[in-house]
Amino acid sequence: MKKISKQWQEFWFAETQPHALAFVRIAFGLFLIFYWCIHLPRVAMLFSDQGLVVPLFYELDSGWIAYFLQPQGLLFTYTVFVLALLSIIQFTLGHNLRMQGMSLFLYGLYYFQLSYHHFPASCNRLFLFTLLVLSFSGADRTWSLKMRLEHGSWTAWQSVPIWPQRLLALQISATYLGVGWQKLVLPQWQEGGGAILLNSMMGPWGTPLARWMLSLDLPAKFYDWSLYAIVFWEFFLPFGLWVRRWQWIFFVTGAIFHILIALLIGIWWFVVLIPMYCVYLPRGE
Repeated sequence: MKKISKQWQEFWFAETQPHALAFVRIAFGLFLIFYWCIHLPRVAMLFSDQGLVVPLFYELDSGWIAYFLQPQGLLFTYTVFVLALLSIIQFTLGHNLRMQGMSLFLYGLYYFQLSYHHFPASCNRLFLFTLLVLSFSGADRTWSLKMRLEHGSWTAWQSVPIWPQRLLALQISATYLGVGWQKLVLPQWQEGGGAILLNSMMGPWGTPLARWMLSLDLPAKFYDWSLYAIVFWEFFLPFGLWVRRWQWIFFVTGAIFHILIALLIGIWWFVVLIPMYCVYLPRGE
């Protein structure tokens, strides 16, 4: 029991280097900057009263809170959008991390109820959870403007508690577990064979590269075996990421998987998980 208790303490409450969390902060922040900037041409349409916006709390039509839960004019909409972008930049630089992270979490809730609730993808929940954890993680204790201002060096570092790193790792595993294991029970994954991959590539999500691949007229068995490989791999992925001896295999295959999904089906936002694999490394190495 003492050994188990010690391992539990080590797993959750040990001190560790901040570099893994700092790397996640930077990679995630750069991703958010890109994600936010590509919305710029569609800000009015997605978030203002000039667009096609049906908020989650559309029945609220009076009181001060309704002002913040309903689409507003262009000036208000663009002001909030720019303030959110500035928070993302400061978050990425590691300046006022807690304040900026919590601000972005609130911005995320605001935009979710305003527009994103129509397509409640798991990535949105993952992003909000990551922001919340990083806000209290000490991810600004190296490679940050905070350390530059306080210690005169971007590379200066201070130890951080390991529990935020563990929480992120568990959440990523839970995401893979839910997405991967559902393929074992959903009929279209069990009965249709490789046809589900073909339909995905031929559908509205299919990219020009996917259409070129379809033009090769590969045999049906290729897609059937590709499907079996995906189901087999995703079954073990949530666990393989933790096994030190085999981690590199799952890191590499995970990166290949997400890149192929982005290139063939256009679902590119999960690519951000690739740099986040570093949270599985022991003690932030």
